[in-house]
Amino acid sequence: MIMLLSDVEYYFLQDLKIAIKDNQYDDITEWLYEIVDWSVPVFYVDLLEVAQSSLWLAIDEPQTPVKSAIQAIQSNLYDHLVTVGYEYLEEHHEGLL
Repeated sequence: MIMLLSDVEYYFLQDLKIAIKDNQYDDITEWLYEIVDWSVPVFYVDLLEVAQSSLWLAIDEPQTPVKSAIQAIQSNLYDHLVTVGYEYLEEHHEGLL
């Protein structure tokens, strides 16, 4: 089964919701970055599948300097999930920020 960007976003948001529900954090922004860290796939095949479903991950220049295409995909995906996480928190849990 091919991993899509929407799959990564879905599982990331599920983990974030669980952390909020279980009150597993002292600082929600620290948890946000922790969850993003473990949500970005580590295997090249998974990263390439996600990039295949969302080509901008491989094409856009990342905010952080990188040395390879795989690192560009990882960096763009990481930044995207951070944005998705902050948007979710602002929309549903503004008081936590």
